[in-house]
Amino acid sequence: MVNAPNLTSYFNFKPLGPEFNQAVAHSYGETTQSAGDCGLYEDIAQVYNSMDNPPYFCRRTPGKQEFAYRFKEYNNEDSERRYPALTKRVITASSGVCFNYTENNHTLGPDLYNNMAAYNYTFSNSTYTSTISIPISSEGWAATTYIYRGTALPHLAGVNSCGDRCMWIWAHRASIPGNDTSTFYQCPITISEVSNTTTDLQDIPDSVARVAAASIALQGRWAGPKNKKIWTQYQFYAFKYVRHSNPSNLTGEGTNWISLSVF
Repeated sequence: MVNAPNLTSYFNFKPLGPEFNQAVAHSYGETTQSAGDCGLYEDIAQVYNSMDNPPYFCRRTPGKQEFAYRFKEYNNEDSERRYPALTKRVITASSGVCFNYTENNHTLGPDLYNNMAAYNYTFSNSTYTSTISIPISSEGWAATTYIYRGTALPHLAGVNSCGDRCMWIWAHRASIPGNDTSTFYQCPITISEVSNTTTDLQDIPDSVARVAAASIALQGRWAGPKNKKIWTQYQFYAFKYVRHSNPSNLTGEGTNWISLSVF
């Protein structure tokens, strides 16, 4: 189930094409995982040949973080949509190797753009040090905040892209009371081409794929102090929510992110 607000504000109130309405609705909507069990596969041929009809497929190959969606078609006379024709058209969302960073310190005050009350963090690992601001309204004890660190809309992203259909997405796992150390993650999320298409209408363009890759962090609003638009987006997930991250499982961290991209 997807509940979508007015989406034009995200695109500065410009008209949207139908593909953006659909993709962004899924990105910003509240997606539930109660639709049924995930179909398991170890190679994509098992998705093509499966006679089951799960809402999506989960790869169970060690070291592979991937979900797949198989497109279905219905007879126009089947008004209740009970008997789908299972196609060979499949799209996947996958994560590459994720990186994690330890918080060094944080301060409370205006964010880096003097735009909102925020926590300003410094974090690092053995090879990289950086800073990031997260609004107070997007943080919570032991919760996870997903972040799109963009300077442009996701479908126009350049700096934060890792390929034509890939986006770098960040997450912050906040500390628990009594522990001042929090963790940051960075994962590359890739959306594949749709396989076995027979018409252009069955394709999903690169721009929409980038929106889907960033979907876990998008919330449909932008903040613009003075004349400068800031396209960074934050999406908050409370402790023990299904999208809440697990800092002890870096290998599987991307799985938590990509599942939202295929709905």
